[in-house]
Amino acid sequence: VCAVRHIRANAETYRIDPGRIAAFGYSAGAHLAGLLGVLEGDEPFLQEACGDPTVSIGMTFVVSRSGPLDLSYIGITGDSIAVDAVGQYLGATYAENPARWDAASPLTYIDPGDPPYLQVHGSLDRTVPVESAISFAEHFRAIGGESTLMVVDGAAHDVPLPADLPELQELIQRFLSF
Repeated sequence: VCAVRHIRANAETYRIDPGRIAAFGYSAGAHLAGLLGVLEGDEPFLQEACGDPTVSIGMTFVVSRSGPLDLSYIGITGDSIAVDAVGQYLGATYAENPARWDAASPLTYIDPGDPPYLQVHGSLDRTVPVESAISFAEHFRAIGGESTLMVVDGAAHDVPLPADLPELQELIQRFLSF
């Protein structure tokens, strides 16, 4: 949030278009990028965040590579490496505090005005199960959001981002309005 506000407030200095900023993350970073895409900037837990609160934190689009975007799914199913990592990060298991897991989940904050999401996920990911990516994409589409999910068959958690795919290049160009 701080970085986005700084970049947008100084867009002229950096010679960037403040209306075309995207978030990209891998694994835990994709979780943070996913949150950045759905937050409005006025949530109570951001009241002490740095930067001018009137500067938008809105993204043009979000790319999630193997990202845990539906933490509740991960907590409920409990059959992935991410369960322990998220439990340590949040200081409680899902069973102990499901509200905390929901509050940290990008899925909780989705609305139709959110930017498009591109999710790239491996079909054999044992760290963040592909089903959690499917769950996020389905919920996001159900409320009118745009989510493109690319499941890479046979790939694990370290799924490569297939940059040479024409479909991916077309999506990025469309999302950034080139």
